[in-house]
Amino acid sequence: MFSQNHYFQFETTFTADEVHQILVENTAENTISFFQPNKEFQGQINKETFRIKKILKYKNSFNPIIIGTIKNSVNQKTQIEYQLKLPTFIEIFTIIWCIFMVIFFISALLIAQPIAIGIAVIILLFGILLFYFLPKLVKDTISKTFENLFHTIVIPQKKK
Repeated sequence: MFSQNHYFQFETTFTADEVHQILVENTAENTISFFQPNKEFQGQINKETFRIKKILKYKNSFNPIIIGTIKNSVNQKTQIEYQLKLPTFIEIFTIIWCIFMVIFFISALLIAQPIAIGIAVIILLFGILLFYFLPKLVKDTISKTFENLFHTIVIPQKKK
């Protein structure tokens, strides 16, 4: 799902300064703490750019980094563009896991043991669950949060 970055954009009737202020009010600073901040996001907000992560009530290593820009648009609107990018460690882990799974699956086929093939299939299905559905769940949550904050609809974009 996240082998490539996903791009999104939306326009809002808020000014660029108002968008910046809404993001600041809903973003906690990057700190190590033992409790969850009462905010939507955690990260850095600059005047025209942001790099944040969605704060989740559950643990999800596939929570992407949201890298975005805020630009003035035509008709007194503001355009927000952002991309979702997995943390580098998770991308590397995913590649290593996939290589391991291919080797394990080929080995199971070569030894022709039904139990080994069954275990390989179960682990493969578990991987599909992890690598497809968990990122999709977070992606949808991020889009809904932006839609609620800025009273607009988020539109997926083609790869830049």
